[in-house]
Amino acid sequence: MPFSGNVHQWIEAWGQAVGQIGLFNVNMWNSRNPATERAISTKYSYGRQLGRILDVLTPLVAENGERLCEQEMLKREDLNEFRDMVKGIYSAKRRSSIAGLLDTIADVRKSFPHKYQRKFDHLVEVLNELKSHWPPD
Repeated sequence: MPFSGNVHQWIEAWGQAVGQIGLFNVNMWNSRNPATERAISTKYSYGRQLGRILDVLTPLVAENGERLCEQEMLKREDLNEFRDMVKGIYSAKRRSSIAGLLDTIADVRKSFPHKYQRKFDHLVEVLNELKSHWPPD
């Protein structure tokens, strides 16, 4: 068989060389403790970890960021980059929610009225297809 023998060793070597084998992979080659990294990411995805950190830091930075810059405890550039990152993340979350979907549909209706009906009809087809498989098995 082509995969007889120690396949794990081959996959591990390939993963180290290429860096990604599947669609979603966590690179643990540079981790100081890959077992701990796996245990944490199994329970708390990186997105969830980042979300919790932002939930705590965002109000603290909003209230204290300017003062920290004035006291030169925080660089203005870092504060601005943090704020831009937070805006970008929350914008991406909004776009991926159902409310975001409805906002996007409204935007398409305003911006591209000539394409709206065709896109709306396609959306209805997709939703009907999903509905025919609901609830999932």
